[in-house]
Amino acid sequence: EQLRVLNETLEQRVAERTEALRESEEWLRRIFKQSPAGIVQTDAHGNMVSVNDRWCEMLGFSRGELLERSVADVTDASSLEVTLDNVRRLAESGPDFQIEMNCRRKDGTILQVQSNVAGLRDAAGRYQGLLAVVLDLTERHRAEAARHETERNYQALADASFEIPYRMSADWSMMLALDGHGLFASSDRPLDDWAWMDQYLPRDEQSRVRQAISEAIARKSLFELEHRVLRPDGSTAWVRSRAVPIRDENEDLVTWFGAASDITERKRIEQNLIETTAVAEKANRAKSEFLSSMSHELRTPLNAILGFAQLMQSAVPAPTPAQKKDLEQIITGGWYLHDLINELLDLAKIESGKLTLTQEPVSLADVMLECRAMMEPLACERGIEITFPSIELPGYVHADRTRVKQVLVNLLSNAIKYNKAQGAVSVECALSPPHVIRVSVRDTGGGLAPEKLAQLFQPFNRLGKEAGPEEGTGLGLALSRRLVELMGGTIGADSAVGVGSVFWFELKWTPVAQAVCQ
Repeated sequence: EQLRVLNETLEQRVAERTEALRESEEWLRRIFKQSPAGIVQTDAHGNMVSVNDRWCEMLGFSRGELLERSVADVTDASSLEVTLDNVRRLAESGPDFQIEMNCRRKDGTILQVQSNVAGLRDAAGRYQGLLAVVLDLTERHRAEAARHETERNYQALADASFEIPYRMSADWSMMLALDGHGLFASSDRPLDDWAWMDQYLPRDEQSRVRQAISEAIARKSLFELEHRVLRPDGSTAWVRSRAVPIRDENEDLVTWFGAASDITERKRIEQNLIETTAVAEKANRAKSEFLSSMSHELRTPLNAILGFAQLMQSAVPAPTPAQKKDLEQIITGGWYLHDLINELLDLAKIESGKLTLTQEPVSLADVMLECRAMMEPLACERGIEITFPSIELPGYVHADRTRVKQVLVNLLSNAIKYNKAQGAVSVECALSPPHVIRVSVRDTGGGLAPEKLAQLFQPFNRLGKEAGPEEGTGLGLALSRRLVELMGGTIGADSAVGVGSVFWFELKWTPVAQAVCQ
């Protein structure tokens, strides 16, 4: 009975082991078939006796074609540091090992692989062949080559660039890398715990830079700042620094990549420009204040000259014809000088901030009537036809009445003086909704080329008319522009050679007088 029980127990154990072995063989078969790596088994002579699908796919051969070949047939022996015979001897006697080599595909192309090799032995320990698990390294090598090429390109770009690249930790407490190009003080190790600030920044800049860093971290957005840095020799330089945050897949900050541009020379030029501008503005203010304060001293003797000349014209006995001619020249020149002084003083007052304007509701229709009465005699004398808007202009402009009239008279005077014989001048008004009115003075003169048009409104620039028969100071348009701008408006011109010009200005408009003053 005991023998029977023992036999049953043995049979049960054999069955269990047989089933376990079958399951193991099934798992090995599945692994062999479905492995992402190539698997190849050889006999003792190096002939392939078993291969999986992946190995066939990697080499481009069918299973039958590979089982007719040896490992040597598909190996580029020149890629091995040792010979295939040495590989076989290692498999015979040594432990498992790893080797990289090149295999040749069926189409002749090269496959870079890594093989994990194990020797196969029978129960007596005799060498029966080898088993190799093969990984395709072609893509990895290609990726590594591309990465190395990218790194070389970036390094070359950094070396050639005027900008200085750097990298910081997520909280900016550590400087991970920096290529100073000789601008920054150098360090041969990563600087942490904010030590990089003492290394690279003057002490009086550190709080400002730290504040800008804190704001950029809080926003998780671009850091940008102009600040000073320390040079290796202890001097300082100005840089414009920009850095962008790099995030991981969870949008957490990982690091910051940045670049700093040396702007020391630009800062020096800017400072010189500021100082030069300040000096020029001071001199200009002094000139304007001088001219403004000289109004009485300039006008008093001129008024005396004009007064005495006019008295001499009406004296008894009457002056001779030659004397009359001389007196006319004195009076003409005196009034020209009078206008020049007035315009200079107005410009000086504007530049010194002493010109006072009375902004109030102004009826443009009334201003037009006054200008018409003033300008029609001059137009008639020169044979110029002048027309004004035929209908009563509605609404009001918010402006200084005297200065609006001064601007319009200046534009009309120019349109008449520089017109052609028997020409025409027309005044037009147009509303530009919702709150602007444009007054245009159109003439039929010779017009202006684009390069001349660009020089309008410059003081003392008469656009080449200095030698012409028409007198002028070259200040009227410049003064008109400043006056219109002070009243909150704009002024401009359009012109075409041989057709004529249109000078216009725009002011704020309202249909109700009270509304303008609010």
